[in-house]
Amino acid sequence: MTNPYDPMPEAAYPQAQPQAPAHTPSHLAAQAQAYAEADAFTAASQIPEGRHMVPIAPLPPSDFLMSLNGFDEIAIAARFGAPLTALREDPIAAGRAMAFVHYRRTGQNDHDAHHSALSLTLREVSEFFQPEPRDEDAEGNADGAQ
Repeated sequence: MTNPYDPMPEAAYPQAQPQAPAHTPSHLAAQAQAYAEADAFTAASQIPEGRHMVPIAPLPPSDFLMSLNGFDEIAIAARFGAPLTALREDPIAAGRAMAFVHYRRTGQNDHDAHHSALSLTLREVSEFFQPEPRDEDAEGNADGAQ
């Protein structure tokens, strides 16, 4: 029985094609090849021992934050969905936002810079910037330690 309200008659609907079960030899061979290609890609993209894949920004976080301009703030809000003031409540999100700006400043477009910033591990985000300078008191002790 046809539905008078259906704009497309039943015969016009595409018919489902039977698919081979997932355990057929051809499917298993294709799956094994895909895994081998993924393993080869992973092995080829490994970082040589002793090299650090994440660049270290030339400034400590506080100085880098003060170097942001209005265009950086607009780009952060557009890519991260929140203004910088909201991201500052989450140190990891703020670190990723500043890494995003660093990648933009080194020549990546916004899409690639955002992807690079989101690809950083938590450790890489925490090690991304130069350490904050330590204050020394009058006696030369760092942070006032005795």
